Amino acid sequence: MVVRRPGRLLAASLVILIGLSAMALTMRISYDDRKAQPETTASNLGYRLLDRHFPKDFVITEFLVIESRTDMRTARGLADLDQMASRIGQIPGITKVIGVTRPTGKRLDQAQLSFQNGQIGDRLATSVSDGDARRGQLGELADGADRLAAGLQQLKSGVDDALGPLAGILNQAEVAGRQISQ
Repeated sequence: MVVRRPGRLLAASLVILIGLSAMALTMRISYDDRKAQPETTASNLGYRLLDRHFPKDFVITEFLVIESRTDMRTARGLADLDQMASRIGQIPGITKVIGVTRPTGKRLDQAQLSFQNGQIGDRLATSVSDGDARRGQLGELADGADRLAAGLQQLKSGVDDALGPLAGILNQAEVAGRQISQ
């Protein structure tokens, strides 16, 4: 049939394909399950019941997966993810963005630079006050280090004095070893 009437078969096939593709122009793509089925289904009735008590995205959440060639566990990567979450949260209809930097949907105070700077400042202030409180102990530590250095010097002198005669014996043994070798 294809060999006998190729033109007619081609024309009939094109009519069918053009008719089907024309339906694609009227198609609206949505990820909302509610729009994909009739209003009277049990699912849509259940969704409407849930809408009375919960926000829409609480029941049907959307997920956004980020792929990156770089490691996103760095400070810069986490800052980029947080900035992306902020921008996504500004889109109309988005009520909450939950992610690594926002596990509850709100920015973590601990992730804010001002919070971290405050923590560093508090720790530095504590260290300075501890150092001031222990100033007298630092003097004692320095005196102890001086006494230790003096004791080590005495030990070195004693070892040098004790090993002096041994050095002469070692020199004689070395000379004797050379004579034996010759």
